[in-house]
Amino acid sequence: MIPKINIKLVLVIISVVCIALLVLTILMQKKTPEQTVLPTSVPLPTSIPTPIVLISPTTGPSPTLIPPHFTGADINQTLPASVQQLAEQKTTLRRLAPLSLPFGTISFDYDTDTFAVKLIDETDQTKQLFVSWLAQNYPALPQDEFAFQ
Repeated sequence: MIPKINIKLVLVIISVVCIALLVLTILMQKKTPEQTVLPTSVPLPTSIPTPIVLISPTTGPSPTLIPPHFTGADINQTLPASVQQLAEQKTTLRRLAPLSLPFGTISFDYDTDTFAVKLIDETDQTKQLFVSWLAQNYPALPQDEFAFQ
C-alpha cells in the first residue's frame, strides 16, 4: 500500500523554502561591499632638486696628543717559570677534560676552578695511581687543584 502524500503540505514546504532562499539572496546582495573603481594612473611624487653643498676641511684647532708617562703596567715583566708552567699545564688538562683514565675520571669544575676526580674505587692503591699519573704528566699542578668525589 502506498501512503497518501498530502499535496497541500508539500506545496507549503516548497513555498517556505523558496521564500527563505529569496530573502537570503536579497540579504547577501546588500552585504557585499560596493566595488571601488581604482584609478588607471598612479600619481607620482613631485621631485625636489637636492642642493649640492661642498664641505672643505678647516684649519681650526685640533687636539694635541701627549703620550702618558706611566700607565701602571710593567711591559717588561715576566712570569716566574713555575707560575707559567702551572698555568700551561692547568690549561692543557682543562681542555682535555672530561678525561677517562684507568684509575677514574677527571673533569673540570668551573664554579670552583678545580678538577673533580672520581676514582673507580676508594682504595689507597687507586689514589696512588692518580698521584703517580699526576707527577708524571702534570708535575707543576699541586694536589689541592683536585677535589675527590
